[in-house]
Amino acid sequence: MVNESVKAYLSSNNTPAFIFELNADYLLQYKRPLVRFEPLSKYPSVRRDVSMLISAEISVDALITLIKEIDKRIEDVALIDFFSKPEWKDKKAITLHVEMCDKEKTLVGDEVEALWQRVIAQLQQQGAVIR
Repeated sequence: MVNESVKAYLSSNNTPAFIFELNADYLLQYKRPLVRFEPLSKYPSVRRDVSMLISAEISVDALITLIKEIDKRIEDVALIDFFSKPEWKDKKAITLHVEMCDKEKTLVGDEVEALWQRVIAQLQQQGAVIR
């Protein structure tokens, strides 16, 4: 906000005045990110939740990345809940939501179960106790 003593030189009326600096180089060089349309799948997705007790040292981000890398049909992994108790010392409880979908066909029960077992096995390799 412009000081009262300087405001008289800038404006004839007595309204508040502001001075700011704008980085025009940034605006001139700014490129909008490319937005790519991806159509929704024709086939339904399958959603499952998994609750586990795991080492506090392992981040949720690392678990999400690990699960997504198991198979391309795992579309989304989201944190639902987490908590810890003092008596658990170096453990925390996490619940993750996993969404699976095949873009080419509807997943059948055996495919979903096989994919889910791979998710559980990967979590157990990280020391998770599935609850």
